[in-house]
Amino acid sequence: MSQLWDQIGQARREHRSKSYTGDLAADVLPQARRQSFRDVASRALRGALAVAAAVVLAWFWPEQITGPLRAAGVLPPTQSDPAYNTTTTGVIPALPDFPGLATPSSTADDSFEI
Repeated sequence: MSQLWDQIGQARREHRSKSYTGDLAADVLPQARRQSFRDVASRALRGALAVAAAVVLAWFWPEQITGPLRAAGVLPPTQSDPAYNTTTTGVIPALPDFPGLATPSSTADDSFEI
């Protein structure tokens, strides 16, 4: 049994003594390209142009396209929509007359503005 342990110990020492002599990571991995200022500036400029294009499209989008989307409730209403019109917002409609009431309201027929 001791002969087996001697062989195992010798194999262990031999295994631990072996190592790669070079730089394994540099030999296996591709060379990392260093980013120059030109690369970084080019990416920043492309990003800024994309944001500017999105702002211009949102600012000058034709009303023929956004109108139906606002009417469907997909987009929020603009200030020109009736929901924001202050002359129609303050009007309270007339109260309905209920046929079962003993005294019908005579002043409820006219609408009034606040």
